[in-house]
Amino acid sequence: MTPSTTVANELSAAPSAAGVAPGASVSSSGRLGDGRYTGPARVVEAAPSSAGVLRVLLPGETVARDAVVAYSASVSLTEGSRVLVTRGESVDEVWAIGILDAPERRLATRDGASAAVVCDEAGEMLEVRDAQGGLLFQYDPARGVTRVQVLEGDLELLAPMGEVTIAAGGGLHLQGRSIQLKTLSSVRILVHDLASRVLGSLGLGRGGLEVKTAAVNVETGESNLVATRSRFRAEQASLDTDRLRTRARTMEVEAESLVQRVGTLTRWVRDLAQFRAGRVRSLVKGSWISRSGRADLRSKETFKVDGDRIHLG
Repeated sequence: MTPSTTVANELSAAPSAAGVAPGASVSSSGRLGDGRYTGPARVVEAAPSSAGVLRVLLPGETVARDAVVAYSASVSLTEGSRVLVTRGESVDEVWAIGILDAPERRLATRDGASAAVVCDEAGEMLEVRDAQGGLLFQYDPARGVTRVQVLEGDLELLAPMGEVTIAAGGGLHLQGRSIQLKTLSSVRILVHDLASRVLGSLGLGRGGLEVKTAAVNVETGESNLVATRSRFRAEQASLDTDRLRTRARTMEVEAESLVQRVGTLTRWVRDLAQFRAGRVRSLVKGSWISRSGRADLRSKETFKVDGDRIHLG
């Protein structure tokens, strides 16, 4: 059997070339005149050099040659892989223009779960699949994406004797039908600037809930607060409402100064209304009417009544 017949047989048995350079064609005879050759070659050294050169062995030869990589498919080869090469008139000009076959890089367990390197137009990806072929893990360096997914069952991340840190340069998103956090001590959320200065914090522990921030805004349709004891402290406070109702068994108001501005003031006192003051001054623009079943006005010093007309009796 002649060398050209051997090449033709190898080409007819070879699968379609992956990553064949545009315009490349395979000759049925393999040789196009003296020195020229287009056909398969076996890879001797898999990793291309920095100059993009493979070491290949052509059929019928015992000495490996350098072949310049001229295909674009980013598929890693191993020793024994077959590539499609072409050689010009010079025996030293050999070009690798495509990949005929590459050993499958795959590991599998007895139940069918597997880990494999797969390729697409963007490059290589590392995938881990379950026994049914469902994707569990995928590392795609070309797109910069690492994905972990479980279509059925649970996913657990455990560190019984250590800590777990999840850090992201962008946003961190949690999505689920319900989210539950369990802790033996406390939960704390911090907001800080680029200099790690804390701008706000939210802490929930055995002692209670603590919120430290520049402003708190709460918007809701209905709010209920039930507490055994409650304390409110502020340098300034403002309350704006259409209707306010206060009900208490005992109510105390203590202030250095109290100012009330109302349109109409009505007070109902069931038993005793008692008022004590250092001085009392009352200014009434219109009428001042006081009625009682019995009245007693007493003064230790001067009692003065002044008016244009005074009616007694």
